[in-house]
Amino acid sequence: MKKIISILLTASMLAGSAATPFTAIAAETATTASQASEAEKSTMTTDINSTIKDLGVFEEGEKMTLDDVIALSKKGNALTLNDFSKFKGVIAGSGIFILEYDLGKGYTLMVGSVALDKIDYARLRYSDSENYVDIRTDDVETFLKETSGDTNGNTNKVKATVLDINGKSLLLQSVSNCSERYLLSIEQIKGDITPTVGMSLEITYDGGMFNLVPILLIGNVKKVSVVSEKTECLKGDANCDGGVDMADAVLIMQALANPNKYGEFSTEYNYLTAHGRLNGDMNGDGLTSGDALAIQRKLLGLEVTNSQENDNQQPVSVKYESFSHDYPYYNTVSDLANKANQVFSGKVTNISFEMLDLTTMQPVKADEDSQRAMICTIYEIEAEEVYAGTPTIVKLRIEGGIPSSFEQEQITLLGSDTIPVMEGTPVLEVGANYLFALYYADGSEYSSILNPLQSIYTENEVQTGGFSADEIISYYSSSNGTNAATRS
Repeated sequence: MKKIISILLTASMLAGSAATPFTAIAAETATTASQASEAEKSTMTTDINSTIKDLGVFEEGEKMTLDDVIALSKKGNALTLNDFSKFKGVIAGSGIFILEYDLGKGYTLMVGSVALDKIDYARLRYSDSENYVDIRTDDVETFLKETSGDTNGNTNKVKATVLDINGKSLLLQSVSNCSERYLLSIEQIKGDITPTVGMSLEITYDGGMFNLVPILLIGNVKKVSVVSEKTECLKGDANCDGGVDMADAVLIMQALANPNKYGEFSTEYNYLTAHGRLNGDMNGDGLTSGDALAIQRKLLGLEVTNSQENDNQQPVSVKYESFSHDYPYYNTVSDLANKANQVFSGKVTNISFEMLDLTTMQPVKADEDSQRAMICTIYEIEAEEVYAGTPTIVKLRIEGGIPSSFEQEQITLLGSDTIPVMEGTPVLEVGANYLFALYYADGSEYSSILNPLQSIYTENEVQTGGFSADEIISYYSSSNGTNAATRS
């Protein structure tokens, strides 16, 4: 009989017209379910009538508060629908009977029952989050203290910088802890404050924050004030973690290559924010792959001089002209391994430059009329530990010259004071060891990079191009890489 009542209730809600009183449902059910005892039918009708007057908005009852929820939680699994009879709420849902109570301060209590003889869940939820507690079995008071509804009324403050503005929400970052980020609704900001990227705010709120992992949601905001409208930029810090490293160059390249995942259209957490774009713009001309190159140069200490230059060499006036190629980007080590047929660790033993015809890969003179002539940097590398292919002495060809090093040699070869440099290209040092993932065509004198970010790794590099040197080595050490490691 109780199952029949639940079905009739669902049908009444789905009809969308005049609501059918619970008393009518119970009366009709009592007529059709003659097998049920008179005592059961009487109890069911009484329970229903005492719980809800009608479908839709409760016409009578008092507003439920958080203190009421705490009191109800003390009953645990003994909680029944009758315990909610004095409160005003709304019926929601279809296929299941749901009572919904707006508790204020961003909290909602939803009580669900498949059959009206017991409660299947009683979920206390904060804001629109999917995180909740069941008041029958979980610690309600701890949950309230961890969110903005601390019943003790504790007031807290946090200073944060606006990283991005997405519709009606702000993405903020703690001033004191770069790893801590918050979400704040713009509607919670009162007065004449107009948030801008880089602005520093002080947010005063009650209770705690709701953990959405990896972002904290600030609720129950009491006051928002402006600490500074000045945008503080750390040049090169594209990921806004408080430092400048290769991860910043990688994020810039990823965002430019795949804006839907890493750029302005991203729905991911670790994306290039508006503030990150400001930090990443190294020369003020907008974010380009040249900024990723500039960050790499900065990390290599090539901003002023380079130890590879002859100390007695007279300074020369040179200009750099950047260019780029549309290289493929590899999302997994497996994808990279399927393309690379030379994977090895080795030491750079020499650096030289050649003018090559990019069609024939044969040397040409700078004054020869060849539309495909290009200066190329040639790294001679002595292979040490081999994971794929059979390299011994490798000549790695990278199109373009290198900045701030061997300038006289390059402009002499070019016959010009303008050196073309491929954006994002790493600059290697003689005597240094690297892990290489290269492509070698049979019969060629040179090996080639797969792309500027994912072909060359330093020993201590944590992350480049989405994965580390250790991950590549581990791949070839496993069964996944066994066949690939024997390719030539």
